[in-house]
Amino acid sequence: MLFPHVSAALFVHKNTVNYRIRQCSEMLHSDFKEGFQNFIYIFSLRILTYLNTDF
Repeated sequence: MLFPHVSAALFVHKNTVNYRIRQCSEMLHSDFKEGFQNFIYIFSLRILTYLNTDF
């Protein structure tokens, strides 16, 4: 993965990004290699963001 680029964009150490992605992977029982499953995760997060937005 592109952890150095991600860590630079988030201003955190690359090991922090690696650790957090590993934690998410364990919680979701996913290795993030299936494209459709990744789409479902991202879409779900966008829906949650939309539902939690005050108009």
